[in-house]
Amino acid sequence: MSLLLRPSFTYLALAVTSVAACTKDPLVPPTAVVHTVEVTAPDDSLLLDATVRLEVKALDVHGKIVRGRPTTWSTSDTATILVAPTGDIKVVGVGSTTISAKVDDVIGTVNIAAFAISFVGIEAGSDHSCGLTTTGDVYCWGSNRDGRLGTGTADTASQYFPQRVAGTTKFQNISVGGPGACGITEDGSGYCWGYNPEGQLGTGSTENELEPTRIAGGYAFSTISLGSDHSCGLTTDGSAFCWGNNRYGQLGNGNRQTSLVPVPVMSAESFSAITAGYLYTCALTTSGSSACWGNDSGGNLGHDTTYASLVPVPIVPDPGLTTLSAGPDRTCGLDMNGATYCWGFKRFWHAGWQSSVPTGEAPNIPFTTVAEGYSHACGLTAQGDAYCWGANDSGQLGRGVFGDQNVNYRAEIVMGGHKFRSIDAGGDHTCGATMGGEALCWGYDRNALGNSSIPGDRTAVPVPVSGGHTFVQVATGYGGTCAIDASGAAFCWGWGTFGNPAYSPPQSSPVPVAGGITFQYLGYGGFNTMCGLSTTGEAYCWGSGLLGALGNGQQDSNSPVPVAVSGGHTFSSLSVGRFRSCALTPSGTAWCWGNNDSGANGNGTTQPSTVPVPVSGGLSFREIAVGSSHTCGITTAGSTMCWGLNRSGQLGNGVTTDSPLPVAVVTTERFGQIGAGYRSTCGLTSSNGLFCWPKDATGHPVRLPTNLAWGVFSMGFEKICGITTIGIAYCWDLYDGEPIRVLAPVPFSSISTGASHFCALGGTNTAYCWGNNWNGRLGTDHGINSTVPDATQVLGQMPLDRTLSAR
Repeated sequence: MSLLLRPSFTYLALAVTSVAACTKDPLVPPTAVVHTVEVTAPDDSLLLDATVRLEVKALDVHGKIVRGRPTTWSTSDTATILVAPTGDIKVVGVGSTTISAKVDDVIGTVNIAAFAISFVGIEAGSDHSCGLTTTGDVYCWGSNRDGRLGTGTADTASQYFPQRVAGTTKFQNISVGGPGACGITEDGSGYCWGYNPEGQLGTGSTENELEPTRIAGGYAFSTISLGSDHSCGLTTDGSAFCWGNNRYGQLGNGNRQTSLVPVPVMSAESFSAITAGYLYTCALTTSGSSACWGNDSGGNLGHDTTYASLVPVPIVPDPGLTTLSAGPDRTCGLDMNGATYCWGFKRFWHAGWQSSVPTGEAPNIPFTTVAEGYSHACGLTAQGDAYCWGANDSGQLGRGVFGDQNVNYRAEIVMGGHKFRSIDAGGDHTCGATMGGEALCWGYDRNALGNSSIPGDRTAVPVPVSGGHTFVQVATGYGGTCAIDASGAAFCWGWGTFGNPAYSPPQSSPVPVAGGITFQYLGYGGFNTMCGLSTTGEAYCWGSGLLGALGNGQQDSNSPVPVAVSGGHTFSSLSVGRFRSCALTPSGTAWCWGNNDSGANGNGTTQPSTVPVPVSGGLSFREIAVGSSHTCGITTAGSTMCWGLNRSGQLGNGVTTDSPLPVAVVTTERFGQIGAGYRSTCGLTSSNGLFCWPKDATGHPVRLPTNLAWGVFSMGFEKICGITTIGIAYCWDLYDGEPIRVLAPVPFSSISTGASHFCALGGTNTAYCWGNNWNGRLGTDHGINSTVPDATQVLGQMPLDRTLSAR
């Protein structure tokens, strides 16, 4: 359907009358009696904010049209749909409404269901955008040149209002690139639409496709990436296929012949991710390396040469990337810590830059997703904060200003205080989907922003896409995120594993975990393993089974869907670490499975376990914490035990020897809370004392030299922050430093520790940040680092409540 705005008119909440005058048709003699009235709408389901015109026909008993009679319109629900004297309607709410047309004394009706879109992902193309909804439908907006909106029409008019892609096919994920788009269904079938002169849609022809058309070959895809005139996809078994233009070998099949259908990439490796650029392609192998092929005139292949390659060649040096995103002339990726690396030719408007090897960008900001556009790039943190850098002539950085492009790779936070779950960078605009399902866009319009009320043709701040639009627990890993909604349903996004065979990393928006399991807790382990505790106490894992991480009896066997952890145990709590998990039964027995190279499973060995093994010693625990390579627990008797790697003294027993069996932390304290980090451990006593180890040469727990009473604490990589029982926050370096008080106008209730900046919630859930403000990561516009911690309210929130003070 085409939902176009008509010229403005007045909507009436009450019934109104309009006389239809028509000079071409003679009036029906007064003796003509209206027998029936027919009312028709363009569709019986209309999107929020839509404006359409209804058609009415008055018919006599013989079915002939009765003309020249006045029509009175009315609506059953003015909160959902308004109706004008002309029969035009405006959707203003969500629900089911009956519109009535009365001619003489005869009434005809039409029932219309009004609905709103809730997006789970947004993708930006060159001058159009598409979004995937929670129901598997795809809506596109912007330019429809070459049929890139997929609506089935050759009308090239741009659409600011989201248009539903033609057909009844339901999609699990979508990819938008240049002047086209592709989607993958639940069974892995690939469909594409849009511009197709080089056969880049893979349908076997060079005709533009005006609506979704099946990719030839019958392959089951897990991901598809569109370049400018070629495309590539991964099948569910990790095989790579490419199609379209091949003049520079960008199909990776060893020759330069264009192909209108998918052809296999010449490689013995299987792949976990693939991204298509302008005349080249890059991919991640399942063994953890990166490779590129095709044109290399701008350093696109990342191996310090300028020749083309017809087959995959490794990037050198390889920074160990976990995600990839290709723009027209360069590629960006994230390593396991979220650090950003890019290579190729960077078009920052007037400032050219080239690197033929991976080079760091957006320093000190760990991202879970990075998206490369034509002349700018954006990254998304695990907390949902969006940062952009590069050209800003159209406001595509979302900084609130035009121009002042950032060519020194310093990412700056997108204004508005929004929390995003996905983001994508287009030609000169950017779009993202928020945690609440709202779609926002910013930059140059061309209708690609999906909003009709933008002054001029561009915006430097995020604006909502027309059409309208909770997670209760979030688990974030090295590069990905999973979450549970209020119903217990699980969703995952970013880099990692998604519990659904229709998906393969990376995913820039939440995808549903298969199986219909309701979870109470999720934990991210390693690079692509996820484990969860169901509402009935069963443990499930999915993704990589490396070193027995799935706990289902299989060694190094992956699963695309959740599998039950072996043993039939019922657990009360679960803690997930790197390729290793531990859980407690209601009686307090601790069971661990997976990686065990340092004895972190606590069963007396250093061999990995594919099924849960009990922690030795017959101990009963009430809390357990899994660190990077060690584990600690608090027993029901109140003692603290640790096991595993002890190189830094993280076991707290006064030595630095690893232990595959639980050893007692040398302390007389009794801890109520415990936290395990990279190479350290901290515990909070019931009397609100905070102890950490290693803290001195003895390796024993040492109390912070303060009389403060602590309520909660947060451990970062090598930083720690704590909040006292009266809401005052302190932060310090865990290995060298003492707590420094944070100045704030309100008491805090929760806190999060970053690499060099910190954020907390205080007052009525108002966010404050302090520390390093490079790139605007504190969410303020003063641009000053807080060398003395001074919490500043993040922009976009209610004014400060000065009646409360923690100073």
